[in-house]
Amino acid sequence: MLDWFTDRLHIGLSRQGIAVLHAKGGRRPSTTVLADHAFATDVAASPEQLLDEVRQVLANIQCPRLPTSVVLSNDWARFWTVTPPVNAVRLSDCQAAAQLRFQALFDAPLTGWQMAADWQIDAPFLACAIPDTLLSPLLQVTSAYRLRLIEVAPQFIIGWNRWRSALQAGVWFGVTHDDTITFAAMDKGQLCTMRSVTRQLRDRERHGWLQEQLTREALRLQLPAPSAIQLCGHRSTSWSSSASDDLAVRWLGTQPVHAGHPSPSTQVILAHTGVRR
Repeated sequence: MLDWFTDRLHIGLSRQGIAVLHAKGGRRPSTTVLADHAFATDVAASPEQLLDEVRQVLANIQCPRLPTSVVLSNDWARFWTVTPPVNAVRLSDCQAAAQLRFQALFDAPLTGWQMAADWQIDAPFLACAIPDTLLSPLLQVTSAYRLRLIEVAPQFIIGWNRWRSALQAGVWFGVTHDDTITFAAMDKGQLCTMRSVTRQLRDRERHGWLQEQLTREALRLQLPAPSAIQLCGHRSTSWSSSASDDLAVRWLGTQPVHAGHPSPSTQVILAHTGVRR
């Protein structure tokens, strides 16, 4: 039975597939995988095919009116940090600075993208943008199946909002997705910048690879190298083994459990990022 006051749907959408999780609240919270569907290799390149695949999955999910969040893999979005103008006094000043920074970084205007940010006028802030070609179809299909869409955001943003209050002093934060890690360089509890790096096959088990990436970023920013990083997302022992004796890896949250599948898919892990327990 559905409880419209405590139940939630969490949709994970990567370029490889889509998963739908039903998170039940109340005295005995639980999370059930309702769908876990892999895409053909060319689906993500076509908005029409992608919409058809999402529609087919949701057609079999009988959860109308439930609050729903969509967690996107980070490669659907663009991220950048913005330093507000010295004389910034209102939101529009920060918005203009974010648009200019986007154009400078990606050599294109923000037209065709939906931007959101952690707006601040007195400190650097993080911004991200999702393409309209992805966001508009998602809004259409969730509305068609009477889902109450409460957020659509990349995995890094979902993880950051979920865990930022649990981050320890002097520790950096990261989100893992297959062999890619998106990490935030931290200074005095503030996010300075973020960066995504992907391990090559030869680096998957190489001792010290992750430490090298973080140290390089710390040197670039003239920050102390972190002694630990707190991670969420795809939990793998290879991430710990790619650290070093000088870097501790600490995992946030739990790994999703999918009956009959001891190793959850990428899209199930994405969806689980938004589950709060």
